[in-house]
Amino acid sequence: MSLQEFTVRGVIDRDEDCERVLRCLAHLVPSAGILGAFSERERRYRPVGASNMHASNLEARPEVVVRFNFCSHSVGDEAVAQVDMYGQTVRRAQSSVTVRQLHRTVINASDATRFVEIFLQGTDLAFEWVRRGRRFRFRDGVFADVFRLECVLSNVEGHIRSEPLPDLKWVVELRYIQPLDIVGIESMKSLSSALAESLPRKLALLAPYVFPLPKLSDKVPRDVHIL
Repeated sequence: MSLQEFTVRGVIDRDEDCERVLRCLAHLVPSAGILGAFSERERRYRPVGASNMHASNLEARPEVVVRFNFCSHSVGDEAVAQVDMYGQTVRRAQSSVTVRQLHRTVINASDATRFVEIFLQGTDLAFEWVRRGRRFRFRDGVFADVFRLECVLSNVEGHIRSEPLPDLKWVVELRYIQPLDIVGIESMKSLSSALAESLPRKLALLAPYVFPLPKLSDKVPRDVHIL
């Protein structure tokens, strides 16, 4: 499925403000939009050499992101993975909204592992982490994730676990995803303009507890992927 993704991020400067942000979001979204806790293991692959680029250029490069529901072992239908293949950044508005096109496929976890081994040759594992937090959805379809990154660890038996990264702050990410196959060019331009204004406005509703964070990659240490 071909999609267009709009994102804007902020950071919660103090740990004690995280609960205040969660309460604010619970009041801003409908009751059905309080989606609860989520936990995702995320692996990001980029073309060889891209990991050595300056952090400010990373989001402009093509990449493949593989996301798993994080748990020690998955059974049956739960063992699925989401594979997102991003092209170059379409546009970065002055408001810090990132606009990217991607192609998304949902497959089972074992197929995702084979996909990584076979089709992603010539790419580097840029980051591997666990995003763990709470998820909300506004009436207009915008998702709000409040999460912290954790490093990924595995023991000699291959069981996966995660461990908090104490130096990283809580992140607030607002995200809207639009299927490209049902959006005309003019409608897409209009939607891009509207979202470039509405996403930062939603983020501003969480002030003074949340501060803009244009690029998450600037805040992530290079050794997050620990296997």
